[in-house]
Amino acid sequence: MQTRSSRLVTSGGSRRQSSFLANHRSRMSADLTAQAESKFTTLIELMTSASREASSFKEYWLALMADRESFDREREELMLQIDELTIQTTERDDEQDLRNRELGDARGEVEKLLAIINISKDSNTEHEKRLAERDTELVWFSAGHRIVRSPLLTTINRIVPARTTQPCKPHSPVNKSTMTH
Repeated sequence: MQTRSSRLVTSGGSRRQSSFLANHRSRMSADLTAQAESKFTTLIELMTSASREASSFKEYWLALMADRESFDREREELMLQIDELTIQTTERDDEQDLRNRELGDARGEVEKLLAIINISKDSNTEHEKRLAERDTELVWFSAGHRIVRSPLLTTINRIVPARTTQPCKPHSPVNKSTMTH
């Protein structure tokens, strides 16, 4: 019987050990399940938060893309305006250059005409002097020392009154009583 009681003791110890292990396993399993559930809940919350942030980022990205497209359209419009203004400016510059060349040509023509006028004026003045000298010589004649005013001298004095305030007179004293008009 001794073997039996030792078996009982052994089996009782074995049962206690097995019960302890089962109890331990059960507690460990419950702890692990609670930890897993807690981690799973945390993971779900993290994924929900990430999903919300992803949606927020997606909205932000869409807003950025819309702004970019708007800026691209505005940039294209500005580039077209710049091109148009560049063309207008170039045309104005070309027109201004043409006007400047035409003005320079006109100034050159005016200077040529002024030179011709001055030459003609000098020539005319010289011609008038010669005519006045000739007229003065013709006025005098020796028949009785009478002064006869020629029609040519009278015409010159009427045409050119600004140069001389008095009509051309001969160099010798004039006898007004013998003058004919």
